[in-house]
This record gives sequence, C-alpha cells and structure tokens, in this order.
Amino acid sequence: MIDDDPRVRESYLETVTDMGIAGVAVTDPIPDVDSLFSKIDFANDGIILDYQLNSTKYSRYNGDIYGMAAYERNIPFIISSHFQPLSMEGRRRFIPKAVHIDHLEPDSVTEAFELCIQEYVGKFTIHRCPVRTLVRIEGLERNGQSCQLNVVVPNWDPHSGVQIRVDLDSIPNLDQLEKSLHETGEARLTAEVNTGAQERSDLFFVNWKLL
Repeated sequence: MIDDDPRVRESYLETVTDMGIAGVAVTDPIPDVDSLFSKIDFANDGIILDYQLNSTKYSRYNGDIYGMAAYERNIPFIISSHFQPLSMEGRRRFIPKAVHIDHLEPDSVTEAFELCIQEYVGKFTIHRCPVRTLVRIEGLERNGQSCQLNVVVPNWDPHSGVQIRVDLDSIPNLDQLEKSLHETGEARLTAEVNTGAQERSDLFFVNWKLL
C-alpha cells in the first residue's frame, strides 16, 4: 500500500483485509524506484498505490512511475486517484486499470490484478489492445519536457479530437512535425492506440512514427 497520507493507506489496508489477504503499508519514504521493488516479493505481492503522491518527503515520483515500473517487472497493481490525471496519459499503456478512490474495493482490485496478469502474457481486452493506426495532430504546445497535443484518431472517433500530453522524446522528428503544423495546420503520424477504448481517459498512444 503506497500513499503519502496515512489515512488513505489505512483505507487500502481495509480493502485488502476484506479480500482475506495480508496488507503491508509503505510508511517510510521511498528514495527511488529500485529501492521500492527491492522489498517486494515478485511471486506473491501486488501493489495498491495512489497517483498523486504530493509529499516530496515521501516520494519523488507520482504513482504512474511506480505503476510503469511494476508493469515492466510483471507485478500486479492498481492505481487509485481522486481524479483522472492528464499527465498519466503518456504512461496509460502501462496502467491497465486506474480507479477513483471511492471505487477502490475488493472487486476492482481483483479485476486490476487479473488484467495485469493477462497483459503480462500478451492477452489484452478489446478495450486495451494496441493497434497501429493513423493519428492526425492539429495542435501542439510544448511545456518543458512534455507537450500537449490536439489529436484526432479517425479509427476511434473521426468527428472529434482529444487533448493528450506526451513526453517530447516520444515524438519522432518533432521539428518536422511542427513545420507541417505551421504550413498546413495538421501533421499525420501513426501510433499504437487502443482504438477499442470506451472512454477518452482510457486512450493511450505509444510508438509514434511520422508518415
């Protein structure tokens, strides 16, 4: 159980107690990702963690960083949040399930862990399956090491766009893309997108390629 608020950690403990399993709260500060995972039993443990880890004394990173690290290590996990964070979109591919904290309960935890386990062996639900598809960018705004994109995914919804935030280094030939936007008002790329997603907040975009 990872959260900088002791009261929230206690609520996580209540959830797993209702599942009939043991829970361990991470109360000490987390110095880095590797330190956290050095204490985890990969064969038996799962993780419940908050997205918004506000206290820098507790953690340098938000929960999506630890979630992505858990995904890379094939450890089941679920992210809890008071809201759907925009900044997680760049890592949504590696977050099988994020729920509002009010909906964190034994069933949602079990579902998230099962989704993780299936994806770790290459089995995706129709809502999470990544497929390469055309993405049309109609606006781009840089912000530090990330950028906000206004995109249209014709295979998902050809009539309306969505705003997403991605890391700058994830977009190839960024200067060429910006030149195309300046000259024509749009740029076309392909990306792996879960076009079966039901909600805009569940969309993810990875492995961009410029046409």
